[in-house]
Amino acid sequence: RLAAVEAGATQLALSPDGRAAAVAGRSGGLVLVDLRSGSIRTLEGDASPFVRVALSSHRVVALAKSGRAYVWNRATYELEWSRSIGVPLGVGAFLSPDGAYLATADAEGETMLTPTAGGEPRKLVARLE
Repeated sequence: RLAAVEAGATQLALSPDGRAAAVAGRSGGLVLVDLRSGSIRTLEGDASPFVRVALSSHRVVALAKSGRAYVWNRATYELEWSRSIGVPLGVGAFLSPDGAYLATADAEGETMLTPTAGGEPRKLVARLE
């Protein structure tokens, strides 16, 4: 059992290479599990529970209920950046397959594309007919 998600897992993401899993819990904890060795690392954020998690080969991305996004380096477990992206209770948060971008959508339909290596988010505008 994972202490960081003792209250129950709410989100699970597997890495594209099948070597890691990220598990978020109701209590706000987020753990990264090495599926080969079984080692577990706790990743820290704010007190708000994580509502979305995603993994790439190099990064762990999580969106907190508060609307804050976090990006950690998967090899070093270091927090690369954290910022409010204005998507409380994010309707959707998806990591590009190469881990370079975080795409988010809110309940009003606004979509944003944020580079995970840093930089400013861009609003995405699509015309659906």
